[in-house]
Amino acid sequence: VVFRALLLIGAVLLAGCSSSPKNHQEIDAAHSAKLRINHPIYGADNVKIVDGDLCRNDNAFSIDASKSKVARFKKSIDLGIPKTSTASSYYDEFVIPSSKNISIQFSTHKQSGAFIESCMPPGVSFEANVGGLYEAFMSEEYGQCSIQVREINRDGTQTFPVPTQRVKSKHFVGGCKY
Repeated sequence: VVFRALLLIGAVLLAGCSSSPKNHQEIDAAHSAKLRINHPIYGADNVKIVDGDLCRNDNAFSIDASKSKVARFKKSIDLGIPKTSTASSYYDEFVIPSSKNISIQFSTHKQSGAFIESCMPPGVSFEANVGGLYEAFMSEEYGQCSIQVREINRDGTQTFPVPTQRVKSKHFVGGCKY
């Protein structure tokens, strides 16, 4: 009985001290845009979306949009962004703040037997327009991977490259050291 009481008290204390993740849906609609993260068909990926600097831990806006191989069986988060020719079968859509720098860190890992393939490109940042529709995905060309961000027109028939800036990110050797 004493053990159960101590266990219950410990659980209550831990629950009270833990911080709940910020709800990205609470962003004011007059100051927001939508972003689709296209997850790769194979392997697992790690995705972080923040306002400002990827190397800070106190961002006002932060989403962990990572997806494991097992999570592929879960239904995607769908906010109604029109499907494009580059849209993946595995995606999640998020409300993001507009008119400020949004940074994205993306990496993928695929294992086939003893062979492990990883892709960890530099993080990128861009400024979303109010009401804008965007998609971000990994691209590989000539053995090099990168993060692509595209703006989507209202019916999804056209996408346009979004200018991005390379930003420091934690998953690089020496990544956040200034």
